[in-house]
Amino acid sequence: MDIGTPFSATVAVTVAVAVFVIGLLTVKGLGQRSGRNIGTPFSVTVAVAAIELLTVKGLGQQSGRNIGAPFSVAVTVLFFVTVTVPVAVIGLLPFLERYPRHLSGGQRQRVAMGRAIVRAPSVFLFDEPLSNLDAALRVRMRAEIRELHRRLETTVVYVTHDQIEAMTMADRIIVLDGGHVSQAGTPLELYDCPRNVFVAAFIGSPAMNLLPARTRADGGARLEDGQILAPRAEFGGVRDVVLGVRPEHLALAEAGGAGTLRVRVSVVEPTGSETLVSGRLGGGDVTAALRGRREVAPGDMLSFAPEEGHVHVFDAGTGLRIGS
Repeated sequence: MDIGTPFSATVAVTVAVAVFVIGLLTVKGLGQRSGRNIGTPFSVTVAVAAIELLTVKGLGQQSGRNIGAPFSVAVTVLFFVTVTVPVAVIGLLPFLERYPRHLSGGQRQRVAMGRAIVRAPSVFLFDEPLSNLDAALRVRMRAEIRELHRRLETTVVYVTHDQIEAMTMADRIIVLDGGHVSQAGTPLELYDCPRNVFVAAFIGSPAMNLLPARTRADGGARLEDGQILAPRAEFGGVRDVVLGVRPEHLALAEAGGAGTLRVRVSVVEPTGSETLVSGRLGGGDVTAALRGRREVAPGDMLSFAPEEGHVHVFDAGTGLRIGS
């Protein structure tokens, strides 16, 4: 799965892979037909493919026989076996008789997905297929595409700017920035150990908190607003850095404790399972994800301490990760 800036992901990946895939499908498709009579018009080839699908479904045994079924019968089989199933998967069965002009933008996008599925290709190339769908349908279609991938065992190249789609659907992610690969790996590898500031800010929702700071000789770090973080092994020597802490790794601490960070709350977002608290810290915005329901209001002063082992350190000049 490829995610990143709009131009690099959509143009560079989609065009390049599409050209490669077209060649791959043509060669491989011909190779799979070796030993069969394929020197026929396209309509006859479709009929043969349809009857083979009929055999797979247990509706008739045609393998090894001289296939002479009328084309109308083949079309019927093709419709029920290869069209109805994908249409049911993408949730458009009630709209089967409608023309495209009578469909919404999201429904048209699902039709395009169905056209890709019905071809049973060697490689799927999806370019933001869920972008026009509403939130509930996006969640459902993410699961459907994952199930489709598991069932067909077909390679899927999926281009998206939605990191939630990438994290929940991908086996491996390639993050592109300006046409260059910033990092490649499994979703959790990118989440737990981002290679640079771009990946750190892009992967995760809410996004990672990034705080400019300067590490000190005593092993601590001083933020832009003068607050001091307690010494940590990952800070290293004295230098200008960007400290990264994910919202779920900011824990409430006793007010006035050594090395804690004071934050004045500006926004409180209760979600039910957790409470998102946002405020200003170190010259920038910071968000903490607190488990459960908290009695917090805008204007409150809270103290936080980053959890041990969960502070990411990046070079302020290059943006690259420092340490493991």
